[in-house]
Amino acid sequence: MSLRKKNQAKKIPREHRAVPLAVGELTAAKQSALATLRTEFLRYQQIIAQLLWIPEPLVKARTQVEMYELSRAFLKQESGFNKAYLQCAEQAVIVAANEQQKRYFSQLIGRLRNVASEIPSATRKERKFFYVPEAVQDTITAAELMALAQLPEQLDFTALRTLLREVVIEGQPLALSPAQIAVLCEIHAQVQQRYRPLTFKDDDFTSVSIALDYRMLPSEDKDLTDQLSGQVQLLLDKKNSHYKFFLSIASPVPRTERIHLPVAIKHHLVERLLKEDKAAVNSLTLVLGKDRASVRMVIAKPKAKPEPKLKMFVARDFGYVNTISLSVIQADREIDIAEMERIQLFTKAQTRKHLETHAHPEGQSLVIERIRFSGRKFLDAIKRKCSQIDEIRSWIDVAYNKVEHLKIEIVRDLQLPADSLLANDGSHPKLRKFFQLLNKINGWKAKRRVVYGKIAALKRNWFGFLSNQELALAQKHDATIVREHLTNEAIEVDDPKYKGRTFNKMINNGARGQYERMASNKFLWYGVPEFALPSFYTSQTCTVHASVNESQRDGEVFKCAVGGERHHADEHAGDTIGLYLLLRPITTVTPTFRTVGSSRL
Repeated sequence: MSLRKKNQAKKIPREHRAVPLAVGELTAAKQSALATLRTEFLRYQQIIAQLLWIPEPLVKARTQVEMYELSRAFLKQESGFNKAYLQCAEQAVIVAANEQQKRYFSQLIGRLRNVASEIPSATRKERKFFYVPEAVQDTITAAELMALAQLPEQLDFTALRTLLREVVIEGQPLALSPAQIAVLCEIHAQVQQRYRPLTFKDDDFTSVSIALDYRMLPSEDKDLTDQLSGQVQLLLDKKNSHYKFFLSIASPVPRTERIHLPVAIKHHLVERLLKEDKAAVNSLTLVLGKDRASVRMVIAKPKAKPEPKLKMFVARDFGYVNTISLSVIQADREIDIAEMERIQLFTKAQTRKHLETHAHPEGQSLVIERIRFSGRKFLDAIKRKCSQIDEIRSWIDVAYNKVEHLKIEIVRDLQLPADSLLANDGSHPKLRKFFQLLNKINGWKAKRRVVYGKIAALKRNWFGFLSNQELALAQKHDATIVREHLTNEAIEVDDPKYKGRTFNKMINNGARGQYERMASNKFLWYGVPEFALPSFYTSQTCTVHASVNESQRDGEVFKCAVGGERHHADEHAGDTIGLYLLLRPITTVTPTFRTVGSSRL
């Protein structure tokens, strides 16, 4: 929500970036007021979530209007907490509840569309289908499955929801066979099992984000965005290192003293995002953690898709040992955008055919710069953190085994039912030991979360540095970024490169996607065009001889099977990606063969 009412009416698509503002030291009274705000905000969110909870959306789903009507009736009866914050809490819960409801029906319809999907034979046991119960998997026909899969296409959402409700909830057979009804019930049971009430826990790891609007600021600060925009422009003058001000926000308790937060905008943060662009402060967000308060300033500018620049390309190869390799390519011919878009949609077979029938014998002469960033230290740092996680996990596993045995002994000694919940009343020595072990486990889990946070910080810092370097290179050459459209695959356990479950998870779990999102967001903000190519065979192809062969790459060495040239494998992959759009049909080029054994290692 914007600081000013009139901003709410703006419909211009805008790009947004958040700048963290430095918050000065807070007095005990301010800390207490912010803690109260956070606690009450979460408490009311939980109350509203419980109020809006529907155990079975298929029976009765609520629209957003109905959700607002229900929650507003409750909020009118509440007092003692600032209504502006209450409405922010309400809005956040309603958005989350509406999205949860959408996911519920999306999962139902998605399973119905893919009802005939079979479990791969390699992992199949007794069950053949993902969404067909074992009881009918041998009797249901392909025609019956096809009829179910076509229901989402034949019926609109309301009609389909009504059909599912009548069959699954009300037990009406309609025109379906018993096997089809069993499948619909199975799909519903799977989705219902994943459907849980929204929870807003007040724990050490929960933070609350509150978009500050005109209701939370004093009347003299309602045009604070204009003031801050002016100060941000002022900060672009390097003589100003920072700008300090007090952000006065409403107290969580009505008619009590406002909370005055000492805030500073730092020059280097603003300059990094804005450069020569005109600044526009869109909103301020208050973020409240368990023991920390921070403020984020959201800067906005009109959204514009960058136009492709077809004279220069910066090609990126993403890897492991070398995190990225960048190649700057100068185009030697005019490139058709329609051809680029056609290549972008190539399948694996089409890609191989294209690379085996297109070449560029002089392509290496178009490469004007190469930069390779080694990720060895980055990987070693993550590996050390993963070793810590493995060690902590072993402590937790051993402790849980002891807890299980202790519970058996306690239940036996106190003659309690096997499923009893134990109370920490200290009446039995083994009870005391039982809860001491649980406390230790919780402490180890907290320690493990800290290590996970350090790994996330390592990835964020390293990827942030690399994406900044890639951006600077593209701006230097006024180039388009060309990259592979990649998906990440985990390293198999029996692979020699496998370095343990935790390492495999940490480096694969969103690492490549995290880098691509971070880099793509920066390119979009700074107006640098980006183009994604099919990822097939880029590390196995020689663009000089149109040779595609997996054996041409051996570790960090690429050796062409036709000409014998040797290159660094990651740099060669970057060159291949950059030259991809410049390849020509073999019939239109005269093959040139380099001396066997020539090297660029």
